[in-house]
Amino acid sequence: MRKILPFLIVFSAAYGVTFSQADSSLRKQTIHGLVKNEKKKPVQNATVIVEGEQSGVVTDSLGYFKIEAKPNAVLIINAEGYDPLLKEVNSKELMQVELIRSKEEDTKPGSPNIIRQQDLAYSFKEYTQSNSGGWYNGASLPVIHQNEDTKGSRYYFKDWVKGTILNDKGQVVSDEYCLFNFDKVGHALLVTKDKKFMIQVDDANLRSFTLKDQGTEYIFEKNPLINDKDFFVQLVKPAGKYSLYKSVKTTFVKSNYRSDGLTESGHNYDEYVDQNTYYIVSAGWDKYRTVDLKKKSIKDVLADEKDKVNTYLSQHKDDFINESFLVGLVNSLNQ
Repeated sequence: MRKILPFLIVFSAAYGVTFSQADSSLRKQTIHGLVKNEKKKPVQNATVIVEGEQSGVVTDSLGYFKIEAKPNAVLIINAEGYDPLLKEVNSKELMQVELIRSKEEDTKPGSPNIIRQQDLAYSFKEYTQSNSGGWYNGASLPVIHQNEDTKGSRYYFKDWVKGTILNDKGQVVSDEYCLFNFDKVGHALLVTKDKKFMIQVDDANLRSFTLKDQGTEYIFEKNPLINDKDFFVQLVKPAGKYSLYKSVKTTFVKSNYRSDGLTESGHNYDEYVDQNTYYIVSAGWDKYRTVDLKKKSIKDVLADEKDKVNTYLSQHKDDFINESFLVGLVNSLNQ
C-alpha cells in the first residue's frame, strides 16, 4: 500500500483539472419559474421538486418559484387539483409552466403526487422508508419560523409539537420522536423527526389527531354532520348535550402598499389572515348550526336555551364575546 499510494497521488493531480472542468458543466444553477393554470392564473403552493432528489420548493401567491438544479434536470411540478407535470430544465431564462386541472385525484402508489402518504396503517418508522411517501428538506419548503416582516402564520403552532394520530381503522399511530404541526393554508398535517425533513400526511386515511402544545391538547377531527373531508378543532367535546367545533381558513395576503406622494393605501407587509367559523352540534338536531361571536347570533342559535343563555350573558356582561366566552357558554349549557 505504501508503494501504491504515491502513484495514486500523482494520478489524481494529473487528472484533477480535467475532472473539475467536466464537473463545471454539471454544476447546479438557479432556475426561476412561474406556475399558472390553463386560465393563466397563478397557482399558489404548487410543489416543485428536482427528479431524483429529496428537496423541493413551493410557489408563492404569484405562482413564482426559485430552485437549484443541474442543466437538463427534470422538475416534477405538482399541485392539489391539477395533473402532475414533468418539465425539463433547458434554459436559464424564466420557466413558464401551465398546469391542467385533473379530472380525478391521482392516488396511485408511486405517482408524481409524491407529497401524499398512501397508507396511515404504517408506523412512522415505515413512513421514512416507504416509497409512497417522501421526506423533503424543510429549508426548501415552507418553514415554521417565517420572516419577521410577515404578520400571522400559516401554521397553527409557533413550533413543532408532540401528537398522536387515529386512523380510519381505529389504530393509534404515534412515535415519541415525531413532532407535528398543522398547515392552515394547505389544511394538512405535517410530521417531522429532525425539523429538517417533513412529510405531509394524506388526510383521507385520518379520523382525528391530537396535538399537544405547552400542556394543552388540541383535537382535530372530522365531523360527518358538518363536513366529512375537513378537520375541525374540537373546542367542547361531544360528551354533553352540545359540542363545539371551529374551522380555520387561512389565506395569504401579499403586501399592496401604494403611494402617489399625496395619498397612501394598503399595507407594506405580507400577512396570513385567519377566518374562524364556529359550529354548535347537538344530539337533538338534525343539522349543525353556525354561530358568530355576537350576542344576537348566540341567542338565535340557542333559542331553545333562552333562559340559560340570558343568565350566562348577564353573569358575564363585562366579558368580551370571543372564543373563550363561547366555550364557557357551551360548557355551562352541558352542566
